Amino acid sequence: MGSGGSGREVRVLVTGATGLVGRVVVRQLVERGYWVRGLWRRRDPRSVFSEEVYRAVEWVQGDVRDVDVVERAMRGVEWVFHCAAKVSLLGHHRDLMLDVNVRGTRLVVEMAMRSGVERFVHVSSVAALGRSESGIPIDEGWEWQPGMPTYPYAYSKWLSEREVWRAHAEGLPAVVVNPSVILGEGDWRTDSSQVVGLVARGLVAVPPGGTGFVDVEDVASVMIRLAERGITGERFIVSAENWLWRDLFRYIAERLSVRSPWVVMPCWLMDLVWLGDWVLGLVPGYRSRLPRTLVRQACKRVYYDNWKVRSRLGYQFRPIRQVLDRLCEAYLREHQRG
Repeated sequence: MGSGGSGREVRVLVTGATGLVGRVVVRQLVERGYWVRGLWRRRDPRSVFSEEVYRAVEWVQGDVRDVDVVERAMRGVEWVFHCAAKVSLLGHHRDLMLDVNVRGTRLVVEMAMRSGVERFVHVSSVAALGRSESGIPIDEGWEWQPGMPTYPYAYSKWLSEREVWRAHAEGLPAVVVNPSVILGEGDWRTDSSQVVGLVARGLVAVPPGGTGFVDVEDVASVMIRLAERGITGERFIVSAENWLWRDLFRYIAERLSVRSPWVVMPCWLMDLVWLGDWVLGLVPGYRSRLPRTLVRQACKRVYYDNWKVRSRLGYQFRPIRQVLDRLCEAYLREHQRG
């Protein structure tokens, strides 16, 4: 059984247990012999896990904003991996993201403190670190600047992280991971896996900027290693490689044997796209989708430095080409069956 180095069985709670990150954390914990309880809300775990993993986990259905649910899920656990979050780049999801990511996290950390958990691993995002206008890769020392232009998801993750750091100052043994764009098998239309689905459906134009990417398997592995080593009071950027969007999409197209996106949109054209979306938002019944700050960020090369996690944990990330190969093969298998 998983002992986390303590010599005794460790009982672990994973929130968001059927989401893109949570499902991999659950599987890896089960494979390492930990006792696992999974909190899920919408996606039935039987549709996500093998029968073996499903039966090895104690399941609780509910919402991280529900006091009774979180209290029940937290009962008797020593470690918590807080993966539950609302992830969206759409501006009209702002209120929901603030509710789930901030109020939900506040409730989870308060219940964790009340329950006396020994390790708390919080999944944040590089978006919570703010932006680099200079092109210098962002590291863990980067601080969010209040008042700077941002978009709703980033703002909600920054506020969510503040809840964790507040609780840490009050005694919660917490550590934070800040993943870049997470690549993994999931929903080809909604998760970050949609980078594959977009190319398969005939993506024509791509933004000129770039960012960091990481395999979901690496995110989960780093989280578990941090808990096992008892590291608290720190944040770790979890990002394997920095890629230009055009190179990423072209590589995916090559692996899928489809036409590669052939237009790299200049920033002025991307501003026009945003403006058109904003104008349509004035029409009753249409919701503007694109936050302007996000559109402008896609024009820039916002890169991340992973030296800290590599040096502290001796961690070696999976090459992104190998990750994309795996995702493309999974996409092709799934759609050939369909």
